[in-house]
Amino acid sequence: MPKRGKSSSNVQRLQERLQQPRGESAWPADLAWAHEVTRGELAAPPTEVDEEVVQALLAELLVRERTEHLAWLAGLPHRGVAKAARTALHRLRSQKVAVEVPVPAEAALPSAPAPSEGEALAGMVSMYDGHGQRLVWLAEPGRKGLLLHWARASARTGLLEFTTGRVNRRTLRQDLQALQKQVSAVPVTADEARWFIHDAARRCEALGRGLPSTFLRASSLLGPAPRTPHPALTLPATQVSEEKLLALFELRELRAWVPESEPLRRLMLKLQELATSRLVISDEVRAEQVRALVDQAVADYFTVERCAAARTVLLDTAHLLAAQGRSEEALAARGAAELFVHPGPEVGASAFARKHVERVLPPDLHVGSSPRAEQPAAGEG
Repeated sequence: MPKRGKSSSNVQRLQERLQQPRGESAWPADLAWAHEVTRGELAAPPTEVDEEVVQALLAELLVRERTEHLAWLAGLPHRGVAKAARTALHRLRSQKVAVEVPVPAEAALPSAPAPSEGEALAGMVSMYDGHGQRLVWLAEPGRKGLLLHWARASARTGLLEFTTGRVNRRTLRQDLQALQKQVSAVPVTADEARWFIHDAARRCEALGRGLPSTFLRASSLLGPAPRTPHPALTLPATQVSEEKLLALFELRELRAWVPESEPLRRLMLKLQELATSRLVISDEVRAEQVRALVDQAVADYFTVERCAAARTVLLDTAHLLAAQGRSEEALAARGAAELFVHPGPEVGASAFARKHVERVLPPDLHVGSSPRAEQPAAGEG
């Protein structure tokens, strides 16, 4: 890192530039990198970074209370940047601020045999569980051995957990084989696995949630996010029949994908009240009342956030199905994802969205059934 006589006025001027939009003017590489970091882009720094730029970046991160970004900088292989960030963290600790001061990310990992020449990169993804979460693995050669990244991601809230460690080739091979059997994980390309990890981090930041500190420290090893759209969007967006869309709910990969329970609990209470009502009404009127309640519940359920989560689940599942060679089912899942691009009344009106909500209701409360209060036996009541 080039050194020169530090000037507080220069650092302050650079910090003010970091607070401004980039615009179209050309910026030095190190200042442009610092600007990206303040915006949440955890990219590797250029080889040459001016010391005053680093000081301005650290000052701006402190103003924004981004201690997790300081921890990430402190774990970078770039010695000058990492040293300055660790100094800033130590200063915070002396002020009784609870922060972790990491060592550089590679040094914090146990050693392992170096990969053989031409070591193939490996990625794996699991299907979503009943909590809307899934796992992503990425194995690739590092500077001093084979690295394994592991992430747990939520379709709605993004990255929940992240770890990076060293493994040898034999252990990795055994672990990946076991994962395919235990959690139905599917092999994918390394770039695809890296895309899914970064996408989970992006969703996390978009909601204002802090990223796991382990992700920030290891992000220089993980590498930048591929600048490509969702891998499933390479599938053609074809017209899919309603029958094929509804058949998706029978797939093992989507069987655990169910609506959140709390919003539906209110619907269940209303349906139970209707079922136990003593009012004498015809089956047709009762069925119409059930239909109206479910219509309103479906319309209320699919908010902007839930539509985004549904689209994530369906696109991720489409990609997973395509990776298994199940092209027809993958195209159906890709088509279902398009239903949730534009949240609004059209979503709730679709048979697919309605089925997603309706399938968790008791059979006697489905639309078209005739729920009745259970009548007491003769001589009772």
